[in-house]
Amino acid sequence: MPYTIRKVRNKNCYQLKNSITGKVFSKCTSIESAKKQLRLLNAVEHGWKPNKSKTKKSKRKSLRKK
Repeated sequence: MPYTIRKVRNKNCYQLKNSITGKVFSKCTSIESAKKQLRLLNAVEHGWKPNKSKTKKSKRKSLRKK
């Protein structure tokens, strides 16, 4: 896991950074959001692909047309 979460100095927020490349993914975010993003980045790194399913709103529209 090459990502690190660090507290931003003199602020109540956190930074998410790749420790190998130095790329910053979040500059000032809450600890909960940083942990969620860390899980997402690890999943994408290990081959997870997001689903391309339609939302509920678009499904309702398609049912109305019929």
